[in-house]
Amino acid sequence: MSHLPPLLRHYGISALGLLLAGCTAPEGPQPEYGRAIFSHMQAAVLESTVSTEPSVVFVQLQNANTGGGRTITIGGQSFNTGGRSRTRSYSGLVLDQEGHILVTASIKPEDILLATVWVNDEEFVARVAKNDEQLGMSILKIDGHTDLHPVDLEQTGVLSPGSWSVSLTPSGEDRDFSKTQEMSFCAGIEEGQFTTYIVNGSRLMVGAPVVNLNGQLAGIAISSTKAVSAIDATEDIQDLLTRTIRKSANESSDNEEGDKGWLGIMHRPINPDYARKHGLPRGAIHINHVNSKSPAGKAGIKAGDLIVEANGKPVRFSNEQAADYFITALRARQGKPFSLVVMRDGQRTELEGTFADVPEPDALRAKDIGIDVREIDSSLVASQNLFTDTGVYINEIEKGSPAAMSGNQGNSLLERGDVITAIAGTSTPNLDAFNKAIEKMRKDAPPVVLIAYVRGRVSGYAALNLSLGEQL
Repeated sequence: MSHLPPLLRHYGISALGLLLAGCTAPEGPQPEYGRAIFSHMQAAVLESTVSTEPSVVFVQLQNANTGGGRTITIGGQSFNTGGRSRTRSYSGLVLDQEGHILVTASIKPEDILLATVWVNDEEFVARVAKNDEQLGMSILKIDGHTDLHPVDLEQTGVLSPGSWSVSLTPSGEDRDFSKTQEMSFCAGIEEGQFTTYIVNGSRLMVGAPVVNLNGQLAGIAISSTKAVSAIDATEDIQDLLTRTIRKSANESSDNEEGDKGWLGIMHRPINPDYARKHGLPRGAIHINHVNSKSPAGKAGIKAGDLIVEANGKPVRFSNEQAADYFITALRARQGKPFSLVVMRDGQRTELEGTFADVPEPDALRAKDIGIDVREIDSSLVASQNLFTDTGVYINEIEKGSPAAMSGNQGNSLLERGDVITAIAGTSTPNLDAFNKAIEKMRKDAPPVVLIAYVRGRVSGYAALNLSLGEQL
């Protein structure tokens, strides 16, 4: 590329740009015409990344390693490099003025010894604020910068097969923190969890923005040749940022159980062979069970339905990939609406509802015998494959308690997952009856109590020595 103008070489524009589709030169040698086309192309490329360029940062991660190493100091803080640790580089996108940086890769905090972000040539120590393995995205957090330029996720566009695109790649200190523009073209589109563009003509850095020639953010690189559609990913990115901020403000726990929405179904992907035989969509989710009091039950979803769309997105793939895609498309969050299209008796039906908080099951702790039990409902019967719905389910057994004492076979007399059907001859079909039986047992104060239980397909009895449990 030594024959290219210096400015064009600096921005790494590929010679593929000379092959503009649809350009017809006049007959005979026309050097001025060629230079004009080249100049216009160069201007279009340079202008396409003007709005995105300030939002692009360089990210470097050093893998955790227990080996030795040297100590370095950044911003007054000292870090051990871990010796043989491997360094990985990414492109990051600034999401807000508070210093949240998006990287389109799954980054686990425990795997990182040191994370560094360069905003132009200014260096910051970063921490992993949120990692979403399902999305394949992470958010880093830097502090102390007062002049950040968030990427505009509202100004997104598309690529089509054969259309030109420009990627913007940041660099580290070895290249003076310059940002390189590389022209490429969309060679194809893949459908999946997100629409993915296949980009040829340049090697993408993971996390790098890919824009179209209108200057719109079209994709974000997830590999050296693929970029996820910015339009498809915007809602998930914004949701990920919101959850990150809530976590840092202690509004939700680390596992975010309080933020997750409850639909109230048990499901599995449809068998592809069965779908093919009966002319059903191979990308579908079969509903095994519906909790009648759940959002799904209230929306009219029934056992046996096939979910073929979730929130406007057709279920794609088959087997476990279909199940993963369905969960991602569902985006279950408390208080958020959902829409599902189901196949029922050969007819498509659209159903709508609102995700609810995951209900806490009615539970009771019987300290006398050392167990924690809960009420049995249809959802528990289905999820635990119980062979009875009459009794109370053992959630937990306390170590050293009468229930944990060994029987003749060396096993605990009772086990987690057992269903207790009677105590000392008193039937316990539900939690209320179980509580009354426990109260009667306390009043009678027997040294040994006989408990009837169901374990899988087998029923049995356990004689609990209450005095032995007290001594222990």
